[in-house]
Amino acid sequence: MCSSQEFQAADKKLNQVYQQLQPKINTKQKQRLIVAQRSWLKFRDETCDYESGHFEGGSVAPSLYGYCRARVTKERVKDLEGYLEQASL
Repeated sequence: MCSSQEFQAADKKLNQVYQQLQPKINTKQKQRLIVAQRSWLKFRDETCDYESGHFEGGSVAPSLYGYCRARVTKERVKDLEGYLEQASL
C-alpha cells in the first residue's frame, strides 16, 4: 500500500514536470523527449522486474517492485527538472 502511494506521488510529479517541459522545447526536441520517455518507461519497468525478481514468489516482491518504481521515477523527475531548468535559460 505504501509503495503504491509513493509511486503514485512520484508519477504525478513526473507528469507535471513533463508537461511543464513540453512547451519550452522545439519540435525536434519534443520528438526526442517522447522517444526518451518511452525508452525510460521500459527501462524503469525492466529494472524493477529485475530488482524484485530476487524475491519472486515471496510476499515482499510486490512491495519491492513498487518501491523500486517510486525510486526510479523520482530519479527521472530530477532529470526532467534539469531539462526544464536548461530550457528556461
